[in-house]
Amino acid sequence: MTRFVLAPVFVALTFTGCGKSNAPNWQSVPAGMVLTRNFMVPENPEKDGLQKLKPQYRLGSKAWAQRAPEWWLKMRKQAGISDKWPAEIPLAWAGEVDAIGRRVLLVVQLGTAFTGDGHSSPGPEIWFIARQMESSGGKWTMTREEAFPSGSMQYSRVMAGVASGNSIEFKVETGSDFDAREVSSRSSCTLSVAADGSMTMIGRY
Repeated sequence: MTRFVLAPVFVALTFTGCGKSNAPNWQSVPAGMVLTRNFMVPENPEKDGLQKLKPQYRLGSKAWAQRAPEWWLKMRKQAGISDKWPAEIPLAWAGEVDAIGRRVLLVVQLGTAFTGDGHSSPGPEIWFIARQMESSGGKWTMTREEAFPSGSMQYSRVMAGVASGNSIEFKVETGSDFDAREVSSRSSCTLSVAADGSMTMIGRY
């Protein structure tokens, strides 16, 4: 029987409204690791602001992530976004890009989906969830959602995205075994936003 356990990666496109607004203000995501799956976990992860991910996500005993920022939690709540992809797993990038004839906010959050037992069938995979948001009358609403899979990322860590125009690259560092302390390989995936607001992702599938 196929089982699903879902947790996030979100992308949000934001349209700026006029007049006084109660919509949360966004902030950029600090450079560095945003999620690790049993690889190069810091000696004191909690002191570094990390949170241990729940066992239900099946990512391993040393799966840690940055905490989701308060502004994103408030934005999700204001927009009425469901918990199909919970907010526990962190943002990987936030910033403005050019789309639909104006500057829009793009927010990328990591997530995971578990669709098997990890032995005879697929295990957990890391996803990038793409969301488009609109701010009108001081309130956020969601206008579009897309999900992009990116493989298991076992013994790997995901770094915060780096932008180049309308493309954001997410680098992934991988070790050779459980909680390895050295990088044995590197890969990446790139999210791109077209002029019409459509989104695509290439790499690491």
